[in-house]
Amino acid sequence: MFPADDGERVTVVGDYEGTTLGGSPVSIPFIHVWTVRDGKVVHVVSGADTAALAAAASQSG
Repeated sequence: MFPADDGERVTVVGDYEGTTLGGSPVSIPFIHVWTVRDGKVVHVVSGADTAALAAAASQSG
């Protein structure tokens, strides 16, 4: 987690982890940018490696 200098945004970098329907482990990188004002989340932008997600989804076993 990386707080921004403006005091409103937090960036989170990580991996979605799981198992495909075929039983193979999968790890999909992601990033989230959260904007928080007055203790409330007011905006979220997220992204993930969609090519890795598509490849994992195609492994049906």
